[in-house]
Amino acid sequence: MNASEPSIQHDSIRCTLNGKAIELPHRSLHQMMVEQGVNPEKPGIAVAVNDTVVRRSDWKQTELADGDHVEVITAMQGG
Repeated sequence: MNASEPSIQHDSIRCTLNGKAIELPHRSLHQMMVEQGVNPEKPGIAVAVNDTVVRRSDWKQTELADGDHVEVITAMQGG
């Protein structure tokens, strides 16, 4: 890029969700869950970011960083 070209800013981040690489246009953990088809209001869901469990009450305030590893686990009933 030369000095006369406008700089293009990319605000998206890349992270891993349950072992799958994804790109997000934002940093919100809660919004990422919604976009990936996870209902954050559903009981029985646990979330960890970089091997640290995130309390449900913190999901909306938690911001992801480029390179984060997110695991979303849903409890299932059965036998």
